[in-house]
Amino acid sequence: MSEFIKEPISEQVNNNGERISKPRSTDEIAKFGMQQLEKLPEEFKRFDNPHVLKLGCSKTFNSSGTVPLNATKVKLVNLPTAYCLMKLHNSDLMKYLVCFFTFLIASPSVFAQDYALQQLEESPRHHEWIEVSDGDRTIHNFVVYPEVSEDAMAVIVIHENRGLTDWVRSFADQLAAEGYIAIAPDLLSEFNENHQKTSDFESSDAARNALYELNQDRITQDLKAVQDYVTQLPASNGNIVVAGFCWGGSQSFRYATNADGLSAALVFYGSAPTDGDQISRISVPVYGFYGGNDQRINSTIPETSDLMQEYNKEYIYNIYEGAGHGYMRTGDAPDAERANKTARDSSWEWIRDILSDLDK
Repeated sequence: MSEFIKEPISEQVNNNGERISKPRSTDEIAKFGMQQLEKLPEEFKRFDNPHVLKLGCSKTFNSSGTVPLNATKVKLVNLPTAYCLMKLHNSDLMKYLVCFFTFLIASPSVFAQDYALQQLEESPRHHEWIEVSDGDRTIHNFVVYPEVSEDAMAVIVIHENRGLTDWVRSFADQLAAEGYIAIAPDLLSEFNENHQKTSDFESSDAARNALYELNQDRITQDLKAVQDYVTQLPASNGNIVVAGFCWGGSQSFRYATNADGLSAALVFYGSAPTDGDQISRISVPVYGFYGGNDQRINSTIPETSDLMQEYNKEYIYNIYEGAGHGYMRTGDAPDAERANKTARDSSWEWIRDILSDLDK
């Protein structure tokens, strides 16, 4: 993919014999784009294929050939739709290609979570989207079932501060691969009339900004409704663990102060409540996972540890040397830095031990 992104840049030799990189002309980019679109696998040409690409365009392409006018916003477009653009007139195709490849060159992270989506699509496990009702609210959830012969423990997965992303869903699938039911609620459900779930937001930044506007009591109520749902699943054995990342890690710690019926809380690089009254309500062990290069969070650990000890609460944590904030996600990537990958792999070993002990 890196070569795909770099290719629209041509190398030339200047008058001094030095090799320099220079953006290709519009015609060259258009020709290159046509070649790439022609290479799309046959399965991408079906309009029912779920693959999507992020495009730096202000409008979303559809089968009627809507053409983007500028590159001011990020939208989603499916690959079969991108392929059908080849059928447009050259002038329209030119507009698309200039927009598309300019965005690729400027933003190499466009495909950053392709590996997570691929992992989901190749998973043999049962995935489904379900809606949990709580009064007049509807909470969207991604559920993965393990391939086991007995009822299983369930883990509520609380997403990062960018909403319910492909990677969070991928983590849920990885939990199911270990033998546990995983349910990942979209806590941006019904944010407003135009944003009913994470995928409705124009960008991950917009989703992040919305998350910090959520009412904390509403988050707790949503999680309780999800817990009630998964507890009552016929395939559930009634043991429930909550696990969260980043913003979700803080919510996992906070939920442990409000929930009944949990077996444990797993907190991945999230801060803890600082109010003693809240800490005093915790009735389950809290396990903390932290990256060594994440002092923003790690600087809060001593106070958290002291407070948990003061109220005689079980708090066990590991700090993984050299790993950064978000290492469970970044360490999952094929090109992960060694420290993040090592921390991610070590964390998975601990996760397996924790869940296995809880499920005895």
